[in-house]
Amino acid sequence: MNTLPNASRIPLLEISNLKAYYGNTQVLYNVNLSLQQGEIVSLMGRNGMGKSTTIRSILGLMPHCEGELFFNGNDLLKLQPNKIARLGIGWVPEGRRITPNLTVRENLLATQFNVTRDAANTNLSQWDLESVFNLFPRLRSRLENMGGQLSGGEQQMLAIGRALMTSPQLLILDEATEGLAPIMRQEIWQCLWQLKKQGMSIVIVDKNINVLCKLADRHFIIEKGCTVWNGTSSELSENPSLKSKFLSV
Repeated sequence: MNTLPNASRIPLLEISNLKAYYGNTQVLYNVNLSLQQGEIVSLMGRNGMGKSTTIRSILGLMPHCEGELFFNGNDLLKLQPNKIARLGIGWVPEGRRITPNLTVRENLLATQFNVTRDAANTNLSQWDLESVFNLFPRLRSRLENMGGQLSGGEQQMLAIGRALMTSPQLLILDEATEGLAPIMRQEIWQCLWQLKKQGMSIVIVDKNINVLCKLADRHFIIEKGCTVWNGTSSELSENPSLKSKFLSV
């Protein structure tokens, strides 16, 4: 398994023995995941195995969770979703969910948050319109277009930009490039590489294992609501049986 130089520090995000329920139906049984400041980790697994439910648990959107779920020392299981968002977690949901009858500018400004945090907690800069447009120049030219007028790839750029406007310490992307044309997928991956260089902490779900192995520092595989494996890209590449057992359709 991976051992990082800063592994002795308290993780930015730490999930231990996470269980989650919809009413009396248990959907997560034993999810474990950790992420250090500045690290990118992927959450892998076939459809319906618990990846999105894990993300919803982090965000406080599950009706009932048990276990341990800490972000920057804060017990997320005790907080409401609005409080969790203000701690510095930006979410790019599956399906993008932008507001179609607002312009690109309005979609971005709607989530802008004037963050004041202790320098010991983050060294990330405040995000604004200009920094989002530097990351996604295509959005600058679409500034006054309605969200519903954008292509799928442009909407995904807008969804990422909207999350960044909250100036997050942690960015979570659920199905980062699903359903996008190849050229738009490439632009999204390039943007994530830029965020990696800037030191952004990221949890990412996507089906492109080859790209994830290059981008992410570590990987966590979920099967039937349990974390069944975690390790580095080289460990994943050297064990093809993992892909056939847990990741193939």
